[in-house]
Amino acid sequence: MKASELMIGDYVKDSRNGNILKVYGIHDGGISVLLPNGEVAAYYESILEPIPLKRVHLTKNGFCAKDAQDIEFVFKNGYEIMVEFDGGYSEMNIPPIISLSIQFAEKDLWMQCDYVHILQKAMRLFEIPKQIKL
Repeated sequence: MKASELMIGDYVKDSRNGNILKVYGIHDGGISVLLPNGEVAAYYESILEPIPLKRVHLTKNGFCAKDAQDIEFVFKNGYEIMVEFDGGYSEMNIPPIISLSIQFAEKDLWMQCDYVHILQKAMRLFEIPKQIKL
């Protein structure tokens, strides 16, 4: 995972032990993270990996399933954020895709969103005052 893909506050995972970490700072040669015990430590990019976005991350943060199959999730608070899980087509070698769309004021966004830090980044870009919690 590259430091240039991250922003302060993004969640990442330690590839060695699976601990969830929060990016605390980005600097030459590494990334500072907030450890589960509250301490700050420096990590190399190669040790960190993204956290795959799952339905549980959405429901824990106020997103509601829009359909009975739990494919579309929506968060509304003066704007609409929709996350859609597409199962892909294994017979055609098309992998599953998680897409994000945000409609806010006169701005619209659609993008692939496979990881928690991408959802965090998109919400910051649109200045949505919702902090994702894991």
